[in-house]
Amino acid sequence: MKLEQLMEDVPFTLVQGTLETEIEDIIYDSRKAAPGLLFVCIVGTQRDSHDLAADCVAKGVNTLVIQHDIDLSAMPDVNVIKVERSAHGDVHLVGYNSDVVGFCDSLRPLLKPQHRKALVLGTGGAARAVRHGLMDLGLEATMVSRVSRPDDYTVTYGDLTPEVMAENLVIVNTTPLGMYPHTDECPDIPYDMLTPSHLCYDLIYNPEETLFMRRSA
Repeated sequence: MKLEQLMEDVPFTLVQGTLETEIEDIIYDSRKAAPGLLFVCIVGTQRDSHDLAADCVAKGVNTLVIQHDIDLSAMPDVNVIKVERSAHGDVHLVGYNSDVVGFCDSLRPLLKPQHRKALVLGTGGAARAVRHGLMDLGLEATMVSRVSRPDDYTVTYGDLTPEVMAENLVIVNTTPLGMYPHTDECPDIPYDMLTPSHLCYDLIYNPEETLFMRRSA
């Protein structure tokens, strides 16, 4: 999900960088810092995590959300968003896909008994919404990320072994790869491991048929 979409309902000031950056996920714990993530700096009662911003950027975090000014001289390439603290002193960002109900309604009639597990390509707001939608449909859903995550419901593209692909017969692309005008792009999955039993679904609406769908056919 793009940074601009994540900040839609949050009053903010763009201190530096661009709102066009793609955000893989939002973190509040600096120990989870990794490339492609957004780190929210919090002024806590025990500690001010703004002090950890530079360390997070060094680990690849591409965007910081701050509550007060910090020294950015050593971080010229990171996106920095400044927000006001709420009355409770916290900052809470949530990525979501408001059309997850439509997604579930369109997928439900396509599901067969063998469709028990699913891979959700991406880890942004849309991916999390789709994962919960799939779980509501009775599927076990695992998100696929470009970087390793310290949880038990996310794997990397490098983890997509023949065994994993054979178990997960539903694959949903929630990444922007393949969206116009970048129609020559697609998620890096082992397409040669797909079988007629696999059900592949792309959230991208433009173009109507993406490279992901063509390679999955």
